[in-house]
Amino acid sequence: MGKKTLYLCGAVTSNKNYEKDFFYYKGVLKACQYEVINPVQLCKARGLTNWSDCMKFLIPIMIEQSDGIALIPSELPSKGRDLELKIAEALSIEIHTVDEWQELSYEELRKEL
Repeated sequence: MGKKTLYLCGAVTSNKNYEKDFFYYKGVLKACQYEVINPVQLCKARGLTNWSDCMKFLIPIMIEQSDGIALIPSELPSKGRDLELKIAEALSIEIHTVDEWQELSYEELRKEL
């Protein structure tokens, strides 16, 4: 398995700790040797604060630059997360939770040993 690039997907607007959560889960996945696209960092770097502007900017990145979606666990509602997942499902982009991607990485490592 080559190094995959994963797009972090999770609640932002309804999550007061979203920056901390996205940073934490990016670290978890990077420790598993994945490249990680953090949409929160990308919007922040561009100065985008409006939801629709962020989505218009991020959706093409998710589609064109990622090999899969890493879903951050949350019970919080999220219009953006739901939209990203719907698009990923329609385009057959691989979707797993962060924990599942972590397990897949461990399984791949065990195969190499």
